Amino acid sequence: MRRAVRIIGLSSLFLVACQFPPTAQKPAEAPVTGTGAINDTIPDRLEEDIEADLTENLPQKTIEERLLPGGILEIGSSDAPVALLLFTNHACRYCQDFHQTLLPVLFADYVYAGKLRIDLVPFGMKKYQDSESSATAAYCAAMQGKGLPLHDLLFSTRSTPALLRLTLQEMGLDQAALESCLQGEAAKDAYAAGQSMARALQVTVVPTYFINGERFTGLPSVADLKGQVEEASE
Repeated sequence: MRRAVRIIGLSSLFLVACQFPPTAQKPAEAPVTGTGAINDTIPDRLEEDIEADLTENLPQKTIEERLLPGGILEIGSSDAPVALLLFTNHACRYCQDFHQTLLPVLFADYVYAGKLRIDLVPFGMKKYQDSESSATAAYCAAMQGKGLPLHDLLFSTRSTPALLRLTLQEMGLDQAALESCLQGEAAKDAYAAGQSMARALQVTVVPTYFINGERFTGLPSVADLKGQVEEASE
């Protein structure tokens, strides 16, 4: 990171994060209570529904992505002057809002123009039983250049851990490499590295994000988030 992390006031943010949601907010949806294994029985579902999920929220232009050491999925130009490091969880209601409402704005206004790169790190929480399995699948997809599409799908309200294997197959990934990854240690090591980074940065709730090293917690408004990016670019 380019600057030392500092905690700022949160008066300009909506103080919502996935830990103990405010009573005024609708509680986050309960996580799936099954085993969360990748090879769970897949429920009946039309293939076109899966395809729709895969494209529902994705950027409409080609964008670079790289899986970096430390469990970071880097999206956009590595030379971008502003970096947004986002700790998120696929089962978190507010993280879903961040992903589906705010990220498209950041892509359209900054990422495509090379002004911003986004570094995604899945953050595991005990209250969300499938944190590790979904993150591991995302890392395996990222190893074949499809981390962002799967990351997008995992925020779909229609996706469940039981659909991961079918979804990964629908994405056209190399199946031998995928099976090796799902059963191997590389993706688990990437997940563990991300958790280690979160602990080092004292991340305890999601979404938590850092813009060029400056820490923010909770779900901001579009205007506030754009203002934070603009300030970091000055």
